[in-house]
Amino acid sequence: NRNKTKPESERNEDFKIEMVAPDGPFEWRMDPSVHVHVHVKKSERTTEEEERENALMRTWWNRHGNEYGGLTDSLEMILNTWNDDEGFEGIIGFSRGGRLAHLIATLHQASKGKLFANLRYVVIASGYGHVPMPENFPPKGGIWDELLQDDKYANENGDLLPLNIPSLHIMGSKDRLITVENSRALLASYVDPQIYEHEG
Repeated sequence: NRNKTKPESERNEDFKIEMVAPDGPFEWRMDPSVHVHVHVKKSERTTEEEERENALMRTWWNRHGNEYGGLTDSLEMILNTWNDDEGFEGIIGFSRGGRLAHLIATLHQASKGKLFANLRYVVIASGYGHVPMPENFPPKGGIWDELLQDDKYANENGDLLPLNIPSLHIMGSKDRLITVENSRALLASYVDPQIYEHEG
């Protein structure tokens, strides 16, 4: 999200908020250990249709156990986009994008606000906190080492420090993939999380 002073057609006129939605840099691949496969009749969908749809689907990383392959590339892409426009103030993420939003909030606090400067809030829809942080987080090298070298996002026991950034957590009571329990597991990572639970 970025906040501007002049209204535009794709902006909420009351709050003057413009939404920017970058695509993940990687092609999405189904992971049987994570994703629920929905079966359809052969007559309803052809292999070519599936291939065309899958080619359009993007992701922020491809998991290999608890390593998020490509995570650093995605974080660098979002950071560059963020730094290109001083008007950004918040991040909204759904599911894996919600996980990314949480990691960004963690980096923001760990760097004492130097990374993703002026981040004021995160909105996490179908987020999850029932799994450990990825093995390849925080990222290493370059600006990450420079801005994170003297800062911690965990205490001496390795427990993550609660994040002070305002957060809204949206979860659906009928969500089969990211259950309410999995979403609520993330709440302990924030000092004063706000919750919206819907029936979807």
